[in-house]
Amino acid sequence: MTQETDTVELVAALMGTDDQYSQMVNELHEYSLGVDGGRCHEISVECGTGVEQMTVGRALINMALLYPYRAAGVTPPSERFVRSAMDAGGIESHLNDTNS
Repeated sequence: MTQETDTVELVAALMGTDDQYSQMVNELHEYSLGVDGGRCHEISVECGTGVEQMTVGRALINMALLYPYRAAGVTPPSERFVRSAMDAGGIESHLNDTNS
């Protein structure tokens, strides 16, 4: 994930091995700290329904909020991906919807 043309395979990493998941989280975290990127830099992300533009920070949030699907071994439906800003109430609502 060093070039803007790279596509982050979020679903594949989310549902992959522990090493693949950890590697993706580490790469996103390292990239979010980069001088030329940062957490607000937009990247191309595959969310299961095609490539979308998403900030690095939002990709990291998705990896965290969709972890219950990983733990259950179930691919998250595309509508569960966070695509807009969320506050604490939105995160709580998202997690409650995931658990139901």
